[in-house]
Amino acid sequence: MGSGETAVLSLAQEMGAIAVVDDRAARTAAGILGIRVIGTLGVILRARLKNRIPSTVDVIMALRLAGLHLSDEVIRAALSRTTGEIWPVC
Repeated sequence: MGSGETAVLSLAQEMGAIAVVDDRAARTAAGILGIRVIGTLGVILRARLKNRIPSTVDVIMALRLAGLHLSDEVIRAALSRTTGEIWPVC
């Protein structure tokens, strides 16, 4: 876990907020500390479910091009459980 994740967890704990973290170690630490977490994919899915964005697929594709690491399997499962959108086979 890096200094950025540490800062996010510290601030979330101080403010009683939800921490947005994808790092596995940070998520584990958050659980130990009782801090609620959501990942990038969760933020995107919530935005779609609240009709704040028209498509999760376009946003996820753009973020993957920018360096976000999410497996196709994780994305497909999340979309299937929430929005029903189809993740394209590449």
